[in-house]
Amino acid sequence: MVKHNTPKIRKTIGWSLCSEDDNGTNWCKVLKINDKIDIVFEMDINEWNGNREIQMTIIDLKHSI
Repeated sequence: MVKHNTPKIRKTIGWSLCSEDDNGTNWCKVLKINDKIDIVFEMDINEWNGNREIQMTIIDLKHSI
């Protein structure tokens, strides 16, 4: 879950983040709670079990400085 300049928290989903990416990074080992990151994502609507909500799918990320 992420937030940006607001207390509102948004759900995100990312695939294969806990295996090494092209740069040899395993994000599950690198990221800690409250880390600041930059993300590139695609917005979509997740429909499941009669519910509809915005879903952000992570395409790429990096630590913010």
